[in-house]
Amino acid sequence: LMKAILAQALYPRVAAPDSNNASRERESDWRFHSREVRDAVLHPTSTLCAPDHAPAPTEVVLFGEMLETHRVFLCNCARAPAHALLLSASNVECDVYAERILVDRWLMLRVSTAGGGESLLVAASRLRLATRALLRDRLRVSKGGRRRSSHGGHSSNGQRRGGGVRSDEDVFEEADAPPADLLAAVRAAPVPEAARLIAEETVAACGGGGGDG
Repeated sequence: LMKAILAQALYPRVAAPDSNNASRERESDWRFHSREVRDAVLHPTSTLCAPDHAPAPTEVVLFGEMLETHRVFLCNCARAPAHALLLSASNVECDVYAERILVDRWLMLRVSTAGGGESLLVAASRLRLATRALLRDRLRVSKGGRRRSSHGGHSSNGQRRGGGVRSDEDVFEEADAPPADLLAAVRAAPVPEAARLIAEETVAACGGGGGDG
């Protein structure tokens, strides 16, 4: 859960491990590629430099900042599953079988589990809807508290809630809200089992920057 939250908070400050890192003897030679910068390396003080904490091929590195000296260093880093980026991506494309998923036109995720890609996309879509609805609920509660304290129970346009006239904000929120039955299903059901297998089956193909998609 924390990794998913970090992925949403830090995106797009993310870098994918180079496919040849496993053949490099020293951790200081590991390469990582972001959307803008290639061949960045982990800062020497990063805990991810330890072999036991090295990012797996199915993971990406979230970083707080880049430090450029004689090399480009990734600082304040954390690992996260590559598919967690689907919760934050602005653009997601896939082939007809959802075996290759292109995230924001630069990071390719490959899924080899039969039906796993479809389950992953459905799960990500439902989680995004649920997160959006939860955020809207929290904002509505916060705004409602301020209105009651400022207007004595009246809405911002001077008319009581529940009356014959609704504000433009109410109309917008209702039109933008996900279907209630979908939200109920999201909150009641776990993530599809096939989606749990993606961590072992997803490969971030960063070497070509997603060029084969």
